[in-house]
Amino acid sequence: MTVLHLRFGLIIGVCSLTFIGCGRGGSSKTTSQPLQNLSILNGTQITLACQQSIELSAAYGSEAPRHLSWVRSPSAATSGTISAGGVYQAPNNLPANAEVTITATDIDTGMTASTVLTLVNPVPVVTSVTPSNMDAGSVVSAVISGTSFEPGTTVIVDGQTVPTTYVSSSSLSFSWTLPDWATGDHSISAMTPEPGGGKSGSVNIHTNEKTISYDAAARFLQQATWGATPSMVKHVQSVGFAAFLDDQLNSPVQSYVVDSDLSHVLQSLWYFAADQDSNQLRTKTSWAWYKLFNSPGSSTLSWLSAVPEITNRDAFASFKTLFTDITLNIQMGMYLNYCCNDVQGPQPNENFGREAMQQFTIGPHLLNLDGTPILSQSGFPQPSYDSSDIEAIARSITGLAYPPEAWSVNDTEGLIRLASGPPGNHDTRGKMLLGQSIAAGGDATKDTSAVIDILVAHPNTGIHISTYLIHEFVTSNPSPAYVARVSKVWADNGAGVQGDIRAVIKAILLDPEARAGDDPAFNEPDVFGRFRDAVNFGSAIIRGLNAAPSRSLHTWGGATDFAHLSHESVFYAPSVFGYYSDSFTIPQTQVLAPEMQIYTADAIAARAAFVKNMIYVPPNIDPYISAIDWSQWTPLAAGDGSSLVDLLNHLFFHGTMSPELYKLLWDNIKSMPSSDLTARAQQTIYLAVMSPEFAIER
Repeated sequence: MTVLHLRFGLIIGVCSLTFIGCGRGGSSKTTSQPLQNLSILNGTQITLACQQSIELSAAYGSEAPRHLSWVRSPSAATSGTISAGGVYQAPNNLPANAEVTITATDIDTGMTASTVLTLVNPVPVVTSVTPSNMDAGSVVSAVISGTSFEPGTTVIVDGQTVPTTYVSSSSLSFSWTLPDWATGDHSISAMTPEPGGGKSGSVNIHTNEKTISYDAAARFLQQATWGATPSMVKHVQSVGFAAFLDDQLNSPVQSYVVDSDLSHVLQSLWYFAADQDSNQLRTKTSWAWYKLFNSPGSSTLSWLSAVPEITNRDAFASFKTLFTDITLNIQMGMYLNYCCNDVQGPQPNENFGREAMQQFTIGPHLLNLDGTPILSQSGFPQPSYDSSDIEAIARSITGLAYPPEAWSVNDTEGLIRLASGPPGNHDTRGKMLLGQSIAAGGDATKDTSAVIDILVAHPNTGIHISTYLIHEFVTSNPSPAYVARVSKVWADNGAGVQGDIRAVIKAILLDPEARAGDDPAFNEPDVFGRFRDAVNFGSAIIRGLNAAPSRSLHTWGGATDFAHLSHESVFYAPSVFGYYSDSFTIPQTQVLAPEMQIYTADAIAARAAFVKNMIYVPPNIDPYISAIDWSQWTPLAAGDGSSLVDLLNHLFFHGTMSPELYKLLWDNIKSMPSSDLTARAQQTIYLAVMSPEFAIER
C-alpha cells in the first residue's frame, strides 16, 4: 500500500509539473516557447481610410493568446488611437506620415507581431445641401452636410469644381455663381483627393426658373435689337418683353450725324450697334426703313445723311408721316428724278410713281390679308397697279422744287422739304389714281399729299409693309396666319388708327409665332428664321463681345470695309431696290432668303477676315474694330473650357447650339494648351461665330 501510494503521488507530481510547464493560461510566465509564431491575422499591410476603424486580432495559427497588449507608432495623436482590445481608430485627417505601425505583444510569452497601416483619404458621403432652392443668375453660398470630408475636399456642381471651404469632417461650404440660364435641378457632389479618396454620390439643388428664361430673352433681343448682351438679357428677364418694347418705343431720338466728317456718318450705325446704345429698337427699325427707302450715298454730307436721319427720326412715327417725309426729301427727289420735274417737259418722269407703288407702299400684286396673292381667273397674281396709275403719280408731283434755303443750309437732318415751285410748272388737271380721283386745280404740294394719302390708305400697303417688317425682324418665311394678324393691327391699332408703326412692331415681336421658339421643347419649322445680313452679323458679334469703340469713330474703318466687301455698304445701297431683293429664294426651292442673294464667295471671305481682325488684333495696335477686354472671357476658357462654350451657346445661340457644334468647340478647346487662356478663348469664339449655325437667326 505504501509503494502504491508513493507511485501514485509521483505520478500526480509529474503530471502537475507537466501541466504547469506546458500550459499558456497559467498565472506565471515561463520561458517555454510556443509551437508557432505570433501573427496579425488582418495582414501585415493594411490600407485604411481616415475616420474609419478596424478591429485587429493576433494568434498563433488558429490559437489566440489570452493576454495581448497593443501599441502604435508613431504615438502622436495625429496617428489615430488603438484600444486595449485591438480596435484601431484612424484620425479624422490624413497626417503628414500616413503610415502607422501597430504592434501586438503576448504578455505571457513576450512574443510580438506587427502590421503597417497605410492611411488614405476616405470617399465622402453627401447627405444634404442648404439652401436647396435658389434663383438663376445668383451667387450661391451653400453648406454641404455629410461625412468623411477632408481638408482637400472639393465640391462639384454639374461636373465643375467650385470654390470650397473645409469646415469639418461633416461640413463643407462652397460658393458658385449660377449661370443665368441654369434652371432646373443641379447635381452636387464632393470629391476627396488622393491618396485614396474619391467622389461621393450626389444630391440635387433646384434653380427656380424666371418667368422669362435667359435663352428666351437672348432670342427676343436677337430679333428686337442689334444683338444680345448679358446685361440686356437680365434687363429683359426683369421687366418682360412688352415693357422692354414700350421703353424702347419711347426712346428719344439720337441723331446719326455725330460731326461734320462725312466718313463718320457712314460708321454711325455701327457706333449705335456696338456702343451698348439704349435705342436699339429705334436704330434697328431705322435700318429696316432705310433699306426700304433706299437712296444711294452722295458726296454731299446733307444729301447723304438726310434719308438715314429721317428713318431714324420717324422710325416709330405713323407710316404716313414717314412716307411723307421721305417723299418730300430733297435727296430722294433728286435720286428718283421728280424734283423740278415740270409739266412743260416732254413727259413727267415716272421713276417715283413706279417705286412708290412697287416698293414703298402697295407692292406689285394685290394681296389677301394673309399676304398671299389674289389670283385672277387664269390663276395668276393680279397686278396692284397699271401704267395709268404710274402716270397719275408722275403728273401729280410735277412742280415740286427746292426751297431757296436748300443750297445755303447744311441740312444734315433732312428737315428742308421739297415744296411747290412756280404755279406754271405743275399739272393742275384732275387725276385718277388706283380708282380714286385727285381734284383739278391743286398745286404740287396738295396733289403730292393726295397721292400719299391714297397710297398709305390702300389695303395692300399694310399687308405689303407688314410682311417686309416681319422679314426684317423675325423670319423670312412667316405663315399666312402670322402675316394676317400683323396686317390687322396695321389696319387698326385698336383705337381706329391705321399704320401705327409702334403697334405693328409690338405685334410682330410679341406674336405667338415669333415667341414660339422661346420654348426649348418647341420644334420650329425648318424654314423659320432669317439669314444674317452683313450688318446684323457684325453687330451681333460686336455687342456680344462688348467690343465697343475704344477711340473716336474714325478708327472704325474696318467696319465699313467689311460692309463694303460684303456688298452692304452702310447707307450706300447700290440701287433703289436696295442691297438684295426681298423676294429672293434659295435656288431650286421656294424658301425665301433675301439676304443670301449677296452671300457670295467674297462676302464669305470678308466675314472671316472681319471676325479674325476683330478678335486677333492686339489692343496695343490701332484696333481694327476695337480692343476687346479679354479678361471677361479668359477665365471661362480655363479647365475643360465648358464654361466658355456654355456662355457662347446661350448668349449667341440662345441655347440652340447643336450637339455636334458644341462637341467640336469643346473638343477643340480641350486640345489647346491650358497655359494660354486668351488663345483658347479667341479660337473658340472665332469658330462659334463663323459656324453655319450662327449665320441663321432662328
